Amino acid sequence: MTCDIIIPIFNQVKFTRECVESIRKSTSISYRIIIIDDNSNDPAMVNFLGSIGDSNTKVIHNLNKDRKSTRLNSSHIPLSRMP
Repeated sequence: MTCDIIIPIFNQVKFTRECVESIRKSTSISYRIIIIDDNSNDPAMVNFLGSIGDSNTKVIHNLNKDRKSTRLNSSHIPLSRMP
């Protein structure tokens, strides 16, 4: 069984990196990480998102909207079709 972990973000590279690393260290579950980026403008965050090359991690770039819109949009992701 695979656990889908959806992380809505805007900037905050330190916490996002810690979150992703913590999930990756877990060996007890099969997982897919879906990061919903709400148009982050911090260069460190943009570089971090661009460096993710894991087949278990997908980054979706959302237009700059509010938190509610970002979370609602994440509920429409076809998880079973994610590579």
